[in-house]
Amino acid sequence: MMVPIILNLLDVVTKPPPPGLSKVLQAVYSSLADNLNYYFPNIKRPENLVAVLLDPRFKGCTMLEAAEKQAAVEYLQRIYDDACGTTPAAVTTSTTTTTMTVTTVTNISMVNRKSTSVFGKALQSSSHSGTELEEYLNEPIAPVDTNILQYWHDMRTKRPVLAALARKYLAQLSTAVDCESLWSNAGFITSEKRRCLDPDSVSMLTCLYRNIRQLKKLNVTIWD
Repeated sequence: MMVPIILNLLDVVTKPPPPGLSKVLQAVYSSLADNLNYYFPNIKRPENLVAVLLDPRFKGCTMLEAAEKQAAVEYLQRIYDDACGTTPAAVTTSTTTTTMTVTTVTNISMVNRKSTSVFGKALQSSSHSGTELEEYLNEPIAPVDTNILQYWHDMRTKRPVLAALARKYLAQLSTAVDCESLWSNAGFITSEKRRCLDPDSVSMLTCLYRNIRQLKKLNVTIWD
């Protein structure tokens, strides 16, 4: 769920600053843009944008260029077809050679096995599965305060394939715990009396703080 937030923030800080903005805030904008591009250089790859499309609040992708959104939609369409177990290749190669048909059937079998391992059971195409993704993308964007967990829970019958994909791509990452801890540590370092620290100093102090604690836990001698 962090991807839409990062993209929105990146969209704001990379736009021309509003007129009358102080030099200090302009420097903050520039620094934020540089840091976001440094730490998330591949955030606009189609595979990373699936989470944005599956979030009903941000599926409009207003923070993306048209070509970036189109690439993300095409990628989502492919994984949607795979999850249904009906790839375009299965339809188009039915009249080709026997070798191609066997290869296609094998690929579909592999997709179904993957779907079973990810979603608990193989997802079968229903009467509305052909337009499930289309209908979702054409619907109005949900309000910002929408509970997306409740949204996809309510949609699990109407849109079972997309609901299963949402559970996979919108799930909280296990690494988020470390991220929260890191932010907490940085908050302790940048106290009221340390607001003038530059970003590089904060980064180095945070690194030292976390690593020294880990070394102490391992009984490693830090200084002779």
